[in-house]
Amino acid sequence: MRGLPVLRDLCRASLALYDELVRTENLTFHFERRGTLYVNSTDAGFEKTKREADLLGEHGFEYKILTGPETCEMEPTVLETVRGAAYYSEDAHGDSYLFVTGLGRLLPGLGVAVHTDTCVSGLVVNGQNQIAVTTNRGEFKAKNLVIAAGSWVPELARLLRVNIPIQPGKGYSVTVDRSECSLKIPLVHPERKVIITPIGDRLRFAGTMEFAGMDLSLNGTRLEAALRGGKQILRPPSELRNVERWCGVASMHA
Repeated sequence: MRGLPVLRDLCRASLALYDELVRTENLTFHFERRGTLYVNSTDAGFEKTKREADLLGEHGFEYKILTGPETCEMEPTVLETVRGAAYYSEDAHGDSYLFVTGLGRLLPGLGVAVHTDTCVSGLVVNGQNQIAVTTNRGEFKAKNLVIAAGSWVPELARLLRVNIPIQPGKGYSVTVDRSECSLKIPLVHPERKVIITPIGDRLRFAGTMEFAGMDLSLNGTRLEAALRGGKQILRPPSELRNVERWCGVASMHA
């Protein structure tokens, strides 16, 4: 409960920075501010969604509760069988890969040197309050170091004899051509923990969380679960075209 106001302000500050990058740097990554619909396929799930929305509303989050027909009216690609939804108007979405690669192209112009294909093999702190990073492309020295390596942070921090209590959590996605699907607003299916996002001319089904260490192999069962969860609330394309299956790890508190 103490964290909710902090997360709210952090999200809004981040959103303002995304807006600024798009406006001032002409950064293109299918960024759109259309909000998000949390759509439920069961009455019990809808009641839980309403309770969570009321709680967030008490902390200043903007939301609107919709009945099943109102949900279909707002987003016609949603199945008529859905029980209802919560709409969060402040949310935005975009292509994370295009954002990161686009930002990488901008950084040199902002005075940042980017070294790709560079593997860190050691971290050494010397007596002059300076840290050295040894890599396969030589040694880099600096006064300050920020380790921002996601799930790989504990491995790097151990080189400094520091324990970081996080572990990798693996998520999955299936991305297909949108074809006849005209989804405009990202959908979340809370009962199945699935998110469906329109990204340009593509449609992404993402979800589940698997704790399997640094195993980056694809689990076909979990991929299919993401598709099935989406089909419970969304009119699916008649045929899945140009299918891209993916998994990746994010850092979670251990």
